[in-house]
Amino acid sequence: MLADGLTLAIITAPARDVVTALREGGAKYIDTRLWNLVFAVCQRQFGAQTAARQPLACNIPATDEEQIAAQAAAYLRTVEQEPTLAGLWILDDYPHGDITSVLHRLHALVQESNVRSGFERPTVCGVGGSLDYKRNPDDAAFIQDHGYMDQALRNVFPSDCDLVSPYFYASAGADDPRLIDWSMKDLLPYFHQALRAKRYDTSAHVLLPIAHAFSAHVTGSTSYYVTPRPDDIATQMDAYCAAGASSIMFFTWRAADTDRSYSTDASLRAGVQRGRLSCTQLWHDRSKLPHDEIQIERHRSAPTRPSARWRLRTLHPSG
Repeated sequence: MLADGLTLAIITAPARDVVTALREGGAKYIDTRLWNLVFAVCQRQFGAQTAARQPLACNIPATDEEQIAAQAAAYLRTVEQEPTLAGLWILDDYPHGDITSVLHRLHALVQESNVRSGFERPTVCGVGGSLDYKRNPDDAAFIQDHGYMDQALRNVFPSDCDLVSPYFYASAGADDPRLIDWSMKDLLPYFHQALRAKRYDTSAHVLLPIAHAFSAHVTGSTSYYVTPRPDDIATQMDAYCAAGASSIMFFTWRAADTDRSYSTDASLRAGVQRGRLSCTQLWHDRSKLPHDEIQIERHRSAPTRPSARWRLRTLHPSG
């Protein structure tokens, strides 16, 4: 990771040796621990609903919300002085219910932690979605499917989510990258409009996108997570950065059902590095500021909630 110029990871409560390695390498991390506290409550409900053959639905009772808040507050006190901690991930996709109350509590706790520590750390909310696709390469137009994204946005509001992290993945009926609109020429304008409808200032640095840098297919399934070519990865990353993202990550993972990942496939690494060069050049041209360091600074006075100060100006892996 560090050898490739990648300087931020998404990790859950990393071990001390991992934090030390990140610090020594000049890297930082976004911690998903707060989201895990929330999702654990939802998972318990999902288990019972699945057993009863009921639709999935997550409702955070007041008693559970208080417990989540207490656990989150205690955890923040243990990590808030760590300079490698860059942000807190508090939402992932749509948890099959309205959980805005607990997200509001978590955001307030992060702000209180920021006041104590002097760091201005953002809360980050992940929004999943699908890239536009075709059924056949020769089809005239791409098919738009915004249903999953629209659901994932239901709990996302500026009062709770300082940064929004879209991860729009390529899914199609065959493992053919020609079926995917990697440029997101129609998808990104739709997404920006959806954020504006929620009163986000999309001219500010509110996006922390995650590019598609993997492939996967479950045996017997008719759907594929498409293998991107190097130019496809670079095209998606460049589109995000041209649309205003001041930082970008990519998603990859290694598991039994994944075919290729950043660590195992040279073409994926080539695509990420190609996109990295394009984005860093764009950031440099825009700001003339150093584009290889994270702008999460420590302040002597109590921080306010800025809209344009969250600048994680690096390229990061996720997964």
